[in-house]
Amino acid sequence: MDGGGQYNPRTVEEVFRDFKGRRAGMVKALTTDVEEFYQQCDPGLPLDFTGSSLRVHWKRRDGILVTRPAKVLQGMVEFEL
Repeated sequence: MDGGGQYNPRTVEEVFRDFKGRRAGMVKALTTDVEEFYQQCDPGLPLDFTGSSLRVHWKRRDGILVTRPAKVLQGMVEFEL
């Protein structure tokens, strides 16, 4: 699983161990290594969005729902539909 070759788990235990390891890596990246993980995802994005204006686009079965632009204050934002 080091990226050097193809990995083909043969048993349920191997599949579970693989899943458990990948899940642990994602949890660690999203909880303890946040800045490093964030920069690897998109190095051009700022770490702090304070003062920025954001909007959310949801793709739904019946169309796309878009929020009004909202300012980020102290790392938080409240969206209105």
